Amino acid sequence: MSLSAVFLAGIGLTLLIAFGIVVYLRQALHAILLDLCGNQERAYFWRAFSSVILVLVPAWCALDYRSSGDFAGPALFQITGILKWAFSGLLLALAGIGAVLTVFIRKQMPAHALSGPVSQERPKQ
Repeated sequence: MSLSAVFLAGIGLTLLIAFGIVVYLRQALHAILLDLCGNQERAYFWRAFSSVILVLVPAWCALDYRSSGDFAGPALFQITGILKWAFSGLLLALAGIGAVLTVFIRKQMPAHALSGPVSQERPKQ
């Protein structure tokens, strides 16, 4: 298998996995964003923005694989090396989106909800 074919296979797998993650998270992310944003237009924008980030960051990391000097050896190992970088980018993107959502969810929660469960002991008779 030529280096170009291996590289394209790695990028193709990266994009396939990234699109799969976007499809998987689409409904749940939209529901959270709708709650945080307050209207459909804002929620659609931020869902689209998050989807682009979840595809571009892993693709960018996978594209950078060839410049790391690790592009040698059997084709399978080359593809797994590309996917390692892609998954690193995907985890980075997911962590970033998760951190931003956590901050905004905490800002909108009532103060008593952040302090933990309220003890609801029954009075002794």
